[in-house]
Amino acid sequence: MFNKFSKDDLVAYSEYPRSTPLGIVKSIEEKKGKAVVMVYVLDTFFEDEIGTIKCVPYHKLDLVAKGVRI
Repeated sequence: MFNKFSKDDLVAYSEYPRSTPLGIVKSIEEKKGKAVVMVYVLDTFFEDEIGTIKCVPYHKLDLVAKGVRI
């Protein structure tokens, strides 16, 4: 169902394709009938959000790089 990216992938906002990646996917869930992605934030304008988990609508994100599983 959700195959654009998966857990541990690096994602960025699709609205800003050449921007710094937003963060790493922790999980993909369905809330209130919509797909959302829980993202571990690596880059943001607000310093207090770095290192937190942020809920972002699935359709607003694009894959930057696949996560490597060791």
